Amino acid sequence: LRQHNDGKPYNVSLTPHGLDLTLQCVNPGAPEAEMQWGLHSVALHTAASNPANHWTLPWPQGLDPEQARAADVVRLLSANPEEAMNTPTLVCFAIDGMDDLTWALMAIFDPCSFKLQTLTLQRSGEWSTASS
Repeated sequence: LRQHNDGKPYNVSLTPHGLDLTLQCVNPGAPEAEMQWGLHSVALHTAASNPANHWTLPWPQGLDPEQARAADVVRLLSANPEEAMNTPTLVCFAIDGMDDLTWALMAIFDPCSFKLQTLTLQRSGEWSTASS
């Protein structure tokens, strides 16, 4: 998982698990033993996105990926539904994460069936070290 990549973000697809990650070495000039990596985003795939390799573990807040539509994602996961961008094929809003960090949640839906395809969490703002 850990790649130096000159400090540029890189993608790692854990296809059999229906999971994509975007990582980055945040201090590429440090000695190897002191290098640290940051997580930019996590994307979960549904059976509508990747039938053979989708996320099969529990979804956030009991979200049912087979039945969920855009309004369901907003209702279940947004603290401020009135601030969410909500269309039948795309939902996007900010959520609070650990250590007072804000993340952007984006859900993409199939334009014909309106079934959830991917649910992505992407960090926003400056890097910060995780608390102990």
